[in-house]
Formats: sequence, structure tokens, C-alpha cells
Amino acid sequence: MIFKIIAFLAAAIPIFLFVRSIFFRRTTRINEASLNRAKQLEFSSQQAASARDSTSDCSGRSSVAP
Repeated sequence: MIFKIIAFLAAAIPIFLFVRSIFFRRTTRINEASLNRAKQLEFSSQQAASARDSTSDCSGRSSVAP
């Protein structure tokens, strides 16, 4: 009996996930917010990398005077 329940759940989970992905898509507002967040994270990481590159030379020492 328990094996039948486990088998039924194992068969139902992929069907449920497929139906959910087709009919219950995220709204465009949520997609836009996540896209903007990704852009901000990418921009901030680029700024940090460029600031790090501009303050150090090839030897790894900081070129900024103390």
C-alpha cells in the first residue's frame, strides 16, 4: 500500500510541476524586478572590480598613498 502511494507521488510530481510552469507563470512585474536586481548586482560587481584594478599595480601592492 505504501509502495503504491510513493509510486503515485513520484508520477504526480513531474505532472504537477509541468502544469504549474505552463499555467501559473510569474507576472512580468516580478520578472522585471528580478532582471533589475541582476543588473544592479552586475553593475556593482563591475564597479568594485574596476575600483580594485585602479588602486593596485601588477605586484599586488596598492598604488594609493597612505
